Amino acid sequence: MTSRLNLPAVRNTFNYGVEALRNHLLTMPILTLGIAVICASCYSIHAFTWGKVDLATDLGLWVEGVKSGQVYRLITYPFPHVGFFHIFFNMIAFIPLSSHFEMSLGTFRYFYIFFVTFTLFPASLYIIISLLPFIETGLLAGTTTLIFILIVWECRALRPLSFCGLFTIPAVAYPPLLLLITSVLFSGAVFWGHFIAMSVGYAYNYNLLKYITPATTYFQKMEERAFLTKVVNHPRFVRVEQYGLLPTSQADIDGPSSANVDSSSGISSNNAAFVPFSGPGRSLDG
Repeated sequence: MTSRLNLPAVRNTFNYGVEALRNHLLTMPILTLGIAVICASCYSIHAFTWGKVDLATDLGLWVEGVKSGQVYRLITYPFPHVGFFHIFFNMIAFIPLSSHFEMSLGTFRYFYIFFVTFTLFPASLYIIISLLPFIETGLLAGTTTLIFILIVWECRALRPLSFCGLFTIPAVAYPPLLLLITSVLFSGAVFWGHFIAMSVGYAYNYNLLKYITPATTYFQKMEERAFLTKVVNHPRFVRVEQYGLLPTSQADIDGPSSANVDSSSGISSNNAAFVPFSGPGRSLDG
């Protein structure tokens, strides 16, 4: 007996996937979108030059390069990736995690935390531990360190998680288990990058890094600056006090929204379609 392909079901599934992708792209905050575009641009340069321009080597966190004066590597290493699957799986994990974080804290505050607390600070620790004789370090590139930090942040208050349907573990123990798995799959040099990122994530969750992060009022005052008006008024920009207000339809993009906001939660009724991505996703590193 020959089975027939259910074309209407296939078409409906395809349309649903396209609509879900469209809605996700529509609600992506501006900074997360910018980071993803920069990462994609870096890979495109590498791909279109057939690997002759290796930005992972030129911009990645390389200890000897930093020691020789290439301090820009402390900031640029999250953007280049070493291959298609590296950037593909990293973006699958990074975009939803980053979007949720930005919608929770605001764009300007996330901008500072991204570059200082989650990028420059872990990179500095990575350089410091490389001075120890028994520590193996190497080239670190990609957003995986940021993914580890954001996974720790997502797991701060979740109920126990099922690991691949095999067993249940406390949410706080999920990042160490993920680190253990990646340490088996990748080299020791990558392990230390992941370990530092995970440690920074826990330190941030327990408010141990508050001394290197300005108060919320600082970012609120930034949003009031006249020369930043166009940025702040962009529909994808998240104000510090918004806590997740982003457009969820084309109507919200085209014109002002009349959404009602619950003062106790700060969540717009227009944002009911947004579901935080609490899963860690998948990641690769190189």
